[in-house]
Amino acid sequence: DDYCAAIVQQSIKDVVVSRDAINRAFSRMVLQQRIIDQLGPAINSGKSLFLFGPPGNGKTTIAEVASTLLGGHIYIPHAVLIDGQVVRLFDEVHHRPIDDPNTEAMDGRWVLSRRPVVVAGGELTLDTLELGYQEEARVDEAPLQMKANCGMFLIDDFGRQKVQPADLLNRWIVPLEKRVDYLTMANGSKIKVPFDELIIFSTNQKPAE
Repeated sequence: DDYCAAIVQQSIKDVVVSRDAINRAFSRMVLQQRIIDQLGPAINSGKSLFLFGPPGNGKTTIAEVASTLLGGHIYIPHAVLIDGQVVRLFDEVHHRPIDDPNTEAMDGRWVLSRRPVVVAGGELTLDTLELGYQEEARVDEAPLQMKANCGMFLIDDFGRQKVQPADLLNRWIVPLEKRVDYLTMANGSKIKVPFDELIIFSTNQKPAE
């Protein structure tokens, strides 16, 4: 409950990027102004983007620049307790801690971090989008989309994964619409967690494919 409340308070939807900030950020790229004008509202929506085009036209770079516009810092818990089961959330691969001048006053369960940027490419599978039980540690590892909450989740090379694109989209159809995700615990029970992130699909394939 504390975690869910924290996501609401730090929601990606509250990030507002100005036109000047967007123009400055993308000034190092050669982009038509109409593309930049489309990117602004898309980033401010805090929902989803679909980037497509041939290899080398800057899709990944656009996503990387967009991540720098999110700005700000958020508190991420080391782990959350759900129905008596520990779910490890903080991940140094995706979360970048920063020095907190109020460390002594801060609850030690939380880490002050930059807004997360989680990137997954051709290695993405449906299993990485579910809780991963660690038998030896007896804890669950949070899925990638949960680690990306209040930040950005980039699905690079969409369509190159071993799993079919339709299966991935079907997995996210509820989270994308309802802003909540349903995960299955080791004991079989279903839990509801926030799905609060800017998710970007990037592909070299034609959308019709």
